[in-house]
Amino acid sequence: MGIGPHCAQKILSLTATRKLFLTIGLMMALCIGFAPFTDSVFMTVLLLCIAKSGTTVAASQVWALPGDVAPQNSVSIVAGLQNTVSNMGGAVGPIITGAIVGATGHFTWALVFSAVLVVIGILNYLFLMGKVEPIVDEEHAHGHQAVSHSI
Repeated sequence: MGIGPHCAQKILSLTATRKLFLTIGLMMALCIGFAPFTDSVFMTVLLLCIAKSGTTVAASQVWALPGDVAPQNSVSIVAGLQNTVSNMGGAVGPIITGAIVGATGHFTWALVFSAVLVVIGILNYLFLMGKVEPIVDEEHAHGHQAVSHSI
């Protein structure tokens, strides 16, 4: 865990820390929507770099979530499922981008569309993501209790 999230966890709950850094990262990622509207190549590249850096900040929290919520001995299964779903966006994204660029002749609306998706992501993490806590595997929990009572 980086220094920022570590310090934030001393002050905030795990859920608040995850949401904070997800939101900060995705707010940075919103810069992608402003990049096509600048008159300067330098400013365009700067905004794209900020956007990419923001996705890295957010990704650090997304990658930490399976370890935070997975039932005991199931982190790799949860992470694998998460990566499978995430990679669907990686497969579909270039197709949608190509369709937008093909229809408009430039990347402006493709980048704006990306920014709209980032806003949806921010809203999802802020309002739909529940408390970050381990999922209790009821089957194994009851199985362990039965074994301990029989001894």
